[in-house]
Amino acid sequence: MDDGVEVYAASVTDGNFSNWALSGIGVGSMTLEAINGNPGARLNVSTFTTLSSFAYGTGIDLDVTTSQALSGIFSLSLDVESGAGDFGAGQAIALLVQQGSNIYGEFLGNTGFPQASFSTLTFGGTFTSSLFTRWVGSGPALPDFTGATATMFGFSAYNADNNRSLTKYYDNFNLTYTSATPEPSTWLLFGGTGLAMLLFLQLPPFHRTRK
Repeated sequence: MDDGVEVYAASVTDGNFSNWALSGIGVGSMTLEAINGNPGARLNVSTFTTLSSFAYGTGIDLDVTTSQALSGIFSLSLDVESGAGDFGAGQAIALLVQQGSNIYGEFLGNTGFPQASFSTLTFGGTFTSSLFTRWVGSGPALPDFTGATATMFGFSAYNADNNRSLTKYYDNFNLTYTSATPEPSTWLLFGGTGLAMLLFLQLPPFHRTRK
């Protein structure tokens, strides 16, 4: 039976990171390097941890804002290359969502080691509020995925308790997800390129890639 709810897919893709807010937590950083990406620019995430500390590099894509309700499964892919000191599990990856001044993260998995050249790694997760924790800010403990709060996306790579310096490189951020949206006029608000909407079964697949 047709319940009148259409299923849509969104794709957020960025490979030059020209309008990202980059930062770090602990002795960690995410910085933009103009060359040696896959191709073009890349992100450098470098961390140093003791046996009882953690370090994060964080980045938020400021070009894309959505006021769409978020639910269900998402997929995050990144091109990843090993840098100096990489070993073992590599770095842990989290999807970040920013709402106002608050940033929330959901752990997705580890990059592993080694990636002698850029390799595409794919991580999966769900837009379930209870799976996210507040990393930055003093607002609500959990994100609001009802569509009442505008959301931006990004990712973090981090290490904990390994008593060494570790660097990895990242390129070609791609986040895809589907949602049920009964009101097309509220699909998305966006302030730059790197975002596309796909209407399943009604429009041909399309996405815009920033590089």
